[in-house]
Amino acid sequence: MSRAPIVLAAVLALLLPSTRVHAQDGIRLSGYGARAGVSLDDDLTQFLLGGHLDLGRPWERVRIQTPLVLGLGDDAISFVVGGEAHYLFAVDPSESRVDPYAGGGIGLLHINRDEDAGDDDDTEVALILLGGLDVPMRTWWKYFVEAKFLIADNSIFR
Repeated sequence: MSRAPIVLAAVLALLLPSTRVHAQDGIRLSGYGARAGVSLDDDLTQFLLGGHLDLGRPWERVRIQTPLVLGLGDDAISFVVGGEAHYLFAVDPSESRVDPYAGGGIGLLHINRDEDAGDDDDTEVALILLGGLDVPMRTWWKYFVEAKFLIADNSIFR
């Protein structure tokens, strides 16, 4: 039996009350962006395309994002949609041009394998762990580099 539903329920129980209490303090659409990358897993190497919505900062150093990513390649199509909280580390702008962050969340991972691969389609809840760097370019534009690990029955490094 998969532990994913238990993990999902526990994470939602911890996050939902906090989001409701602080919703008036900063949960709102404050930006959006595009994503591209690769999945570096032995069983599933893919090119990734997608986007995300930035839902603001309910607390001073916490950002909420909802990524949506499509993976293509290795005789499969994958799809991930989730919710993430990023902790933004305090960095002096006069000393660094990058803003580091770390975080996590939960997501829904769906993998549709080609019939020739011999595997069935698989949909599961995944725990998301991540770290990254924001590189501000202008007040309204930035680049980012991010490493992400999806923990589920089919764990994937992206």
